[in-house]
Parts: sequence; structure tokens; C-alpha cells
Amino acid sequence: MRSFVTLLKREWLEGRTAYLATPAVVLTLIVLAGLFASTVSPSLELDGDEHPQEMLEGFDGEQLDGVSALIAWALDVAGSTDQEIVDKITSLLTAVASPFHVTLLFVTFFALLSCIHDERKDRSVLFWKSMPVSDTHTVLSKYVTIAWVVPLVTIAGIFLAQLFVTTYISLYVEEGFAGTIWAAASPWTSPFKLLFGYAVHGLWAAPVYGWVMLVSAWASRAPLLWAVGGPVVVILLERIVFDTSHLATFAAKHMQTQALPKLSSEPSMTFSDQLAVLVDPGLWLGMIIGGGFLAGAIYCRKRLNEI
Repeated sequence: MRSFVTLLKREWLEGRTAYLATPAVVLTLIVLAGLFASTVSPSLELDGDEHPQEMLEGFDGEQLDGVSALIAWALDVAGSTDQEIVDKITSLLTAVASPFHVTLLFVTFFALLSCIHDERKDRSVLFWKSMPVSDTHTVLSKYVTIAWVVPLVTIAGIFLAQLFVTTYISLYVEEGFAGTIWAAASPWTSPFKLLFGYAVHGLWAAPVYGWVMLVSAWASRAPLLWAVGGPVVVILLERIVFDTSHLATFAAKHMQTQALPKLSSEPSMTFSDQLAVLVDPGLWLGMIIGGGFLAGAIYCRKRLNEI
């Protein structure tokens, strides 16, 4: 167990720059966008019942600055029910989390693609294989680090970004409704949902992650081409020969963050919705296929040490 923890530390240290920098950049851009909007937003005269193209209206002549006007018009806290406010704030916070999810997807893909291939390319694998740890533990430590340790930084970034956005809105919303915004946002529960969501996603994405790791351990050249082109060719062959798209549907489904809220669907995902993913037959089928790919990656690491 101690050796496995050491392997996890090694994997983290090797890629920590990318793992830390990516969510930090996204968080910084969100904060800078908010501060910039506060600085340059002009005052708008809001009156009437409708809003023309160049100004927001509907607040009976009240003088609001640009940010306050935009937030008041978009959320309409005073004129919405509690559930409507919760839905609006939840959708907004889901949108805030989306760039973190997307960037983590790219970081995860390229980390998996290079985790074994780069060792073979620079021949450092020969040094690591001289250590008293098995290939199985080494490959699994790479998977655990990328699938479950790296998302912890993204979760922290999402929490800070949502906390900033909630604070920002509460400062500019109509007077007397700041408490309503905080109650609707409930940002303190978000990290727990994200933790469980990414824990499930590490299992849900097993066939995708396992395939990329297998390519990393097997391909001598152009691992990106094999990782992407291989499935595309098989999917096209299925379409041509059988006129079906089962593989495409399966791959697309397992590339989604199934246990995390998405903009395209109802964003207010509950713990019950996340738990439901655990009993989805697709999860267990994917884990079996992913386990096969990981077994292949372990075998290749034993046999294919150099490029």
C-alpha cells in the first residue's frame, strides 16, 4: 500500500504543472471578466415595460449601472418565485463550471496518452522497471491519479469560481435580495456533488480512459492518431457493413460526464440522480471493457519497453 501511495505521488509530481495551471487559468479568466465588467459597465437609464436593443428596461425608471441592470434583467429576483430563482442560479453556476470540465477533459486525454508512451520514448521506463514495483501497480497508479486525483484541483477551482460568481451577483442584485441569492446558490454543497460526480465518472469513463492508456503502452509512433483514428475507423466500418452505430453511441455516451450537471439538460442534478448512474448497466459493461484495456496496457508495459 505504501509503495502504491508513492507511485501516486510520483505521477502527481510529474504532471502537476499542467494539473494546477489549467484550472488556475480558467479561474483567473472568470475573475478578471467579472472585475472588468464592473469597471467598464456604463450607467443605464432603465424605464418602461420593454427593453430596446441598446438598453435594459423594465425597472420603472430606476438608475442602475450596467452590471446591476444586466443581473436584474437576467435574474429578475424580485419578480420570480423561489424555485425559479434556484433554477436560474443553478443554470448559471453550471455554466461557470463548464469550462473547467472541458479543460479537464483535454488535460485528462493528453495525460493518459503520454503517461506510458513518454516513458518508453525517453527510455526512463527502464529505470522505473528496476524499482521494486509491479507493472500492474504502476499502470493502475497512473489511472487513479488521472481519473480521481487530478479532478480534485478542478473541483477546488470550480468551487472558488462559483463562490466568486455568487458573491459578485449578491453585490449587484436588487437591494434586499442578496440573502436570497446565497440561499438559492448553496455553494457549500457543490464540492460534495462534484466529488461524488467525478468519483463515478472515473468508473463511467473506464472504456475511454483504458483505451487511451492501451494506445500509450502499445503505439510506437503517432499515439494521438491511433487513439482517435482507430475508433473512428471501427465506427465507420460498423456503419458501412452493418448499417448500425452502436459503437459510436457507446463511445459518445462514455465520453460524457454522466454524473455531473450539464448545460444541455436539467442542471439541478441531485445525489439520487448521481447514484442512479451506479446501477446503469452501461457503467458495468464499460468497466469490464475498460478493465480489458487496462490489462492490455499492463501487458504491453511488460513487453514493449522502448520505442
